[in-house]
Amino acid sequence: MNLAFLKGRLFLYTTSNCKNQAFVKDNIFATVAHIELSTSMLHNWLDVYGHDIDTNKGSVQSIVKIKEDIEIKMQKMQTLSTYFYLKWLELVHL
Repeated sequence: MNLAFLKGRLFLYTTSNCKNQAFVKDNIFATVAHIELSTSMLHNWLDVYGHDIDTNKGSVQSIVKIKEDIEIKMQKMQTLSTYFYLKWLELVHL
């Protein structure tokens, strides 16, 4: 990894389980989240890949927990995604 590149980045959000959830540097936006995700995509992923979820890890939620208030969570994620995309486009079009 190019450590020089990591200098000067602005962290957007972190958690105790993942310090580098999202950051910006110059016109680069990086995130570990799937901000393009829709509610139907998430349901599909859980149906297809949900059996792979290892809830023995402290940072992993169960399918039940993920689906809890899913419409509210996804609305918040879509709002955040729109913001991120618009801000990124502003940087790209400088």
